Amino acid sequence: SIEAGLLTLLIRGNTSFWEQDAAQQSFLDLEDCMTLHLLEEGRATYDAVQELLAANEAFEVGLDASDGRAHLNPTSALLQRCPISTPKPTADDFFPSTCVLKREFQDGVSPTALTGQPASVEVPTSADRTAASMWAQSVLGAGDHQANVGTSFAQHLTTRYKMNGRYVRAFWINPAYEWAPSGVGS
Repeated sequence: SIEAGLLTLLIRGNTSFWEQDAAQQSFLDLEDCMTLHLLEEGRATYDAVQELLAANEAFEVGLDASDGRAHLNPTSALLQRCPISTPKPTADDFFPSTCVLKREFQDGVSPTALTGQPASVEVPTSADRTAASMWAQSVLGAGDHQANVGTSFAQHLTTRYKMNGRYVRAFWINPAYEWAPSGVGS
């Protein structure tokens, strides 16, 4: 089910740094985030990807000189195993790739699902949890129960992790949404 695949990503900075006067106007942000989807029987691709991850050879951080921002990029070794733009199936090869790499955030923006809703969203920390309610309903279906799931979970996260919108933030990621070509990099 889609509900079983929802991810909550918490980013948390060190309070001793973020409470210093020099950091008061700064905040942590989620620039780039990718998910790996393994669609195979057996473990050959899984084991190969695990080796790349363990050796720190799956992703690299590059600095864009034009905007001075760092970006997370897959290495060529990872892209050989898990392409972003998956090859189309053919009569001879129904599954040209059993591993797919999907961008959940790029340059701080989440792609839009075919439903028109963002595939991922920041969990609101304010008392107004309309965005949490609307996003939960876009994923789980319309209704009071679905709206309450979004608002209640947002409240729980905010309270439990003392989220503040600056250096303790959370994001909901729905990697199971319809994969529009723009969502996988095509």
